[in-house]
Amino acid sequence: MTIKSSEIGKIVQLVSARAEELPNLSQITASYATISILTASCATVTNQLGIGTVATTRALQVDDPASAISAVIDGPGGWTYAEGSFSTNANLYLSNTHTDNTAGLATSIVLRQSGTSKNRFAGITLVGGSNHGGNLVFLTRTSDGVYAERMRINESGDLQFGATAGAAGGIAQESWTDVLPFSRGASGVRFYEYWDNYETSGYEDVGYMKDSMGFVHLRGLAQSADDPGAASTIFALPAGYRPANTRGFAVPAQDSNSGKDAGGIYVKADGTVVATWGWADPGWIFLDGIIFDTR
Repeated sequence: MTIKSSEIGKIVQLVSARAEELPNLSQITASYATISILTASCATVTNQLGIGTVATTRALQVDDPASAISAVIDGPGGWTYAEGSFSTNANLYLSNTHTDNTAGLATSIVLRQSGTSKNRFAGITLVGGSNHGGNLVFLTRTSDGVYAERMRINESGDLQFGATAGAAGGIAQESWTDVLPFSRGASGVRFYEYWDNYETSGYEDVGYMKDSMGFVHLRGLAQSADDPGAASTIFALPAGYRPANTRGFAVPAQDSNSGKDAGGIYVKADGTVVATWGWADPGWIFLDGIIFDTR
């Protein structure tokens, strides 16, 4: 839409005029635009401005009938918007009547920065969802010009990140990996000699997992089959699951004879998970609740 500069003064004067000065005004036609000022009566100007529409009841409404896009800005108190059981007062309302919910036709806010040899974009868009529902999606554009979804809040309230943001289930994480039984010379992440899962059922097996934020989690109850000495390696984590420096954790532990119940776990930069305690008997030690990052 273009409004000639010669028309701007006239429009400003008419919008701000008193009702008695505009007794029969319902529509003003400029050279390249239709602007409507609707009145509740001939005695009062309601300060409503419509561009592309003569049916507005809002402070400012801009419609593009060709693309079924509408933007509404309202004043103090906003506009009461109701959809299903949802009701709110909105001061800025963006609408798109396309029935296709794909990202290309969704209601969106696009942010652009342009300049010499620069053309940057990012956006927020509404896509998918059930009737009366919707997913709020945050997009960035890659250097090759492709929009990529980075974060989504779905209609159930789940927060989803990264390449799996559009998938069900919330924040993505790896599955737990169980530590395998000791077997000399065998491949895989295995218990060191004299160590195994606790022999009584009802406890988690020893395992590890890394979440999508890069934090490694340990779990389970490990048992030594013989006196491990002052410090003994339970197992070793693979590359990618190791801290940059040694991390120490106080954990519940118990020996098989005296009933002492304190121990410690060190997770070292080489991936070894080392149990420490102050007795000379076989025993068990918990790994539940151990969390560390890999930076």
